[in-house]
Amino acid sequence: MFQNNQAPRHALAELRAALTAEAVAQRVEEDLGDSCLEAGG
Repeated sequence: MFQNNQAPRHALAELRAALTAEAVAQRVEEDLGDSCLEAGG
């Protein structure tokens, strides 16, 4: 029972970490894009 309960939690944790990393990367790219536009403009 415990093994079956641990697997989904671990998968959700990995999924959450992946989504968070993707969101952070997208935010960083947007910030860099704005900085490049400001520097170029």
